[in-house]
Amino acid sequence: MTNLIKKVQNFASVNHLWEKDSKIVIGISGGQDSACLLDVMAKISRKYAIELHLAHVNYGLRKKDSDR
Repeated sequence: MTNLIKKVQNFASVNHLWEKDSKIVIGISGGQDSACLLDVMAKISRKYAIELHLAHVNYGLRKKDSDR
């Protein structure tokens, strides 16, 4: 996981995606990729004092499970 976090931080730095004290909205659906993104960004947010906001996106791909 540490390598992934470093890759995300490096990519963000090179592309100027955020700076200290930024506010970022993350769209999450509840899937594994969303959980991974949230976990990585939660760890990064502490280092950069980023304020995270979550927006749930329901693609309806998992029928009733999507609603939960």
